[in-house]
Amino acid sequence: MNIESLTNGPYQIRFEDMFDLADIQRLQDEFSDATGVASVVTRPDGTPLTRPANFTRFCSEVVRGTGKGCANCFRSDAVIGRYNPKGPTIRRCLSGGLWDAGAGISVGGKHVANWLIGQVRDESQNEEAIRAYAREIGADEEEAVAAFREVPSMSKGRFRKIARMLFTFVTQLSELAYQNVRQTLFIAENNRAETVRKVQQELAEIMATAESEIEVFDMVRRALSGLMETKNLIIAEYDDKTNIFSTFSSFGSDEKELITRWPAEKSLTSLVIKNRRPMRCSKEEIRKLADEGVIEFIGKIRSESWIGIPLFNEKKAFGAMILQSYTDPYAYDDWCMEILQNVGNQLSVYMEKKRAEDALRESEKLFRTFFEQNSVGFTMINTDETWLRFNDKFCEMTGYSQEELERTSWRDLTPAEERERVLRLYMDDLLSGKIDSYFVEKYFLRRDGTRIDVAVSSRLLRDGDGRPKYFASIVQDISGRKKNERELTRHQEAIIGSMAILAEHRDQGTGEHIRRTKTYVQRLLELSGGEAARILGEAPFIHYARQIIEFHHEKWDGTGYPHGLKGEEIPFIARVMAIADVYDALVSERPYKGAIPHEEAVKIIVEGSGSHFDPRIVDAFLACADEFKAISRSGD
Repeated sequence: MNIESLTNGPYQIRFEDMFDLADIQRLQDEFSDATGVASVVTRPDGTPLTRPANFTRFCSEVVRGTGKGCANCFRSDAVIGRYNPKGPTIRRCLSGGLWDAGAGISVGGKHVANWLIGQVRDESQNEEAIRAYAREIGADEEEAVAAFREVPSMSKGRFRKIARMLFTFVTQLSELAYQNVRQTLFIAENNRAETVRKVQQELAEIMATAESEIEVFDMVRRALSGLMETKNLIIAEYDDKTNIFSTFSSFGSDEKELITRWPAEKSLTSLVIKNRRPMRCSKEEIRKLADEGVIEFIGKIRSESWIGIPLFNEKKAFGAMILQSYTDPYAYDDWCMEILQNVGNQLSVYMEKKRAEDALRESEKLFRTFFEQNSVGFTMINTDETWLRFNDKFCEMTGYSQEELERTSWRDLTPAEERERVLRLYMDDLLSGKIDSYFVEKYFLRRDGTRIDVAVSSRLLRDGDGRPKYFASIVQDISGRKKNERELTRHQEAIIGSMAILAEHRDQGTGEHIRRTKTYVQRLLELSGGEAARILGEAPFIHYARQIIEFHHEKWDGTGYPHGLKGEEIPFIARVMAIADVYDALVSERPYKGAIPHEEAVKIIVEGSGSHFDPRIVDAFLACADEFKAISRSGD
């Protein structure tokens, strides 16, 4: 809340809320007695806030006693009462011709009241002019002249000084009003903060002890009912797979029967989900959204006032809290929306925690299912690292009998370096709650001392209070795959070594070229993913040596030599070697040419994508082009 909202919004404060009107009346009367001028304080629209002081009979009875004269007076007051921050407004009355003046009272630039003075005459006015004006407005001439003689006479200069003094006084009054508003704002903020704190504390206690969500939702309604109308409170969940909102059946006394399921498509609630921010809409604003085709109405009765608050976690909005009135267009304001947003944030945390607990229970069921299956090893380990339970498959994998395994712990099966790695990367984070589960590839030592490679997927299960209970793990034997991967790595090293021999034959005396080309090919193979591993594992390395020699001058579009092969007809390893060989030739100095810059070499290779080179391998080259540049410069 700010000064503007207090003077021009749902919390609008009037002049009479800032000051005691009895004090203002006293100040006004004393000012009039001291200066001899008439005086009155009004709202900006001219409505009097104080009783007029020193009003002359000429103005109050003669002029305003006629319809035309009274209308002229109101028009004159409106002109004189215009807000002018630079000084007082001084001019003749548009009705009787007397001198009047006005000064505006403002708060933070907002015009909140006028102080009007005047009803004095000077030597420039005469009785003949008064008789003429009396005839114009239909007043008695003799009475008008007699009342005019009673009007205080004052020089124009003196009246200007009084008007200037009034402006100075009113400026000080405006500053005092501003300070009063600041005090009001401070009190209002404190009151609001205390209200929100109490509601949040009450809800926290409710959420900690409630046995079901419906119980929490009903208590949310009751907690808010003392602050706003909560008949039509809806807490809806959003299913992004079906694009449907759903809620519990009515859990209070509603103004109409509420639906419990509705499509999100073009619903007002969907805008809250989409924008992830609170929304407040009047009936007119809802109608405008419908007319523009942004939303479609659900049901026949229209809301007069509507608020929507998103419920979301770190990833997405999963629901909304809706409050609406079908009878009162002013049921909810910005303060209501602010309170709902605080409650909505609190409710989001509760619902997310509840769903996490439900998911954990499902996980426990899943673990029990896994335990009953014997195709993989399954273990349950207490937080003190002793075995809680394991299945027969795990005994078979480790070579221990059930009785022997019960006398050990997981540490006894795991080499020291593996223990430290798992503890450092995963176990501590599980216990601290930073992660819910982990997957790691490691190895155990069997009873006979041999190695078994395993993939372990683990989750830390907790009790209802969040305390750790045990670690549940699925253990798969991946020894065969790991053996194949090690053989493939050795196979690839042999292939790349053959490239070095070939390069040495081609570029005699240039050992750096050999090392660079080997490194270039290694990176391209790594970035080419699973396809490289599959292809290179299909034949002995001498096969690839022949392919490199025979085909690395072939081009992707079929214009190369010696066979004019095209596309994937060219062996994969030869396509890789083509890019490595060309790049190194471009950026290296030769007896017959100079080296060209890395950037130009990259450009040449990119331009050759789809013609000279395999586009996919060019993409892999671009992903590590900076590494190529560093390798070409260092020779490493």
